[in-house]
Amino acid sequence: MEYNSELYSLSNVDVVQIAYEQLQEKLPVKRLFTDRWRETEIGLYPDVPVSDIRGMMKSIDLNNELKVETTGYAHHICPKNMNKLEGLKKASKLIDIGINRMISFGDSENDVEILDSCGYGIAPANAMELAKEAANYVTKGKYGACIREGLEHIGMKL
Repeated sequence: MEYNSELYSLSNVDVVQIAYEQLQEKLPVKRLFTDRWRETEIGLYPDVPVSDIRGMMKSIDLNNELKVETTGYAHHICPKNMNKLEGLKKASKLIDIGINRMISFGDSENDVEILDSCGYGIAPANAMELAKEAANYVTKGKYGACIREGLEHIGMKL
């Protein structure tokens, strides 16, 4: 995360890289094209079922430090202690605004913690069920259309 031209790293991707290399020897997993910009995780194309990846990770991740999340568009190997909520907590401290005063938008498994922890969580109509259950409000609109609808729902004039 970057704030006031300073970079804050909340985890170490080295252990994730080692696990990915071992996973690659056992399953035909492939890194996302956009993965080059990731600092905390490794994103994979969803060609291999997430259940297969999670099963294989049990034999690779002997210290039980990692988790595999899915967004429906990609699978993510990341440290167990790293998630969007941890990043939001750091941002909250840096800008001195409590998480309970923040709004979050999310549509997948890796958004559940922020949807549940922020002051108000909004999910689009096409969100995974876990995200919808964690949200305070589920929009009628899908994908990016949920942003305008969600902001108007909380009273913002756009």
